[in-house]
Parts: sequence; C-alpha cells; structure tokens
Amino acid sequence: MKIFFAFFCVMVFTGFIFVSTLGSSISQQEIKTKPVPLPKIGEGPAKRIILVHATAYGPPKFPKGQATYSGKPVGPYVIAGNLNDPNIPFNSRLKIEGFKGEFHFCDTGVPVGHVDIWLPTAKMVDDFGKQILFVEVLKDKSS
Repeated sequence: MKIFFAFFCVMVFTGFIFVSTLGSSISQQEIKTKPVPLPKIGEGPAKRIILVHATAYGPPKFPKGQATYSGKPVGPYVIAGNLNDPNIPFNSRLKIEGFKGEFHFCDTGVPVGHVDIWLPTAKMVDDFGKQILFVEVLKDKSS
C-alpha cells in the first residue's frame, strides 16, 4: 500500500510540475491596447465607428511612391484594407484613433476586419506592432 501511495504521489506531482510548465515556454505576441472613450449617444451626427486590428507597413519592402492597388502612390495617409470588408468600402476616407488627419483606403492585401497603415520608416513599422484601434468611416461610396 505504501508503494502504491508513493508511486501515486510521484505521478501526481511530476505530472503537475510538467503540465504547469508547458505554457511558460510558448512566447505570445504582445498586443498593445489602451482604453478609449466611446462616443456619447445624441452628441452630433451619427458616426460609423468600427473596431479593427491594425498593423503597419512601409520601407524597405514598400517604399514611398510605389503604386497601390488603386494606382495612387503609397505614402502618408494611405492604408491597406480588404476589398470584401463590408464595413470599410474601397476608396473610403477614414479617421484612425491615435493619428491626425484623414486616411485613404486605396491599397489591399489584408484580412477582413484589419487595416495596414503605411508608415515612413522601418523603425516606426516595428514599433507600431499589432494594435486594436477604433476607425471612423468618414466618406464612402454610399455617402
């Protein structure tokens, strides 16, 4: 009986130790998030605001002036989206949380619910990482 108990204890404790350390070696990519105040109902005209996954692209793979899907040169205030995204129509003008100015959705190559923001340097692209941001659709084909 003592041998069975000792064997049982060894199995339980070593299993517990091995199982608890399995997840610690797996690296997960950090997603930067920050709290954002939501628009208040009844203040001004209705806005079309959506939550998207955002990444960045830029030099050296996508230098300034390279043609986008629409033919417009890639550069500041250009974003890539997905042509099949029902929330962000192609050629839309967008306001993106944390940035000043209007962005133009004129490039493609990302999944639905995702935007890729062009930034001028490789360091800025790396520093941007992956974020979840609010995007306001200002003008689209239906406006």
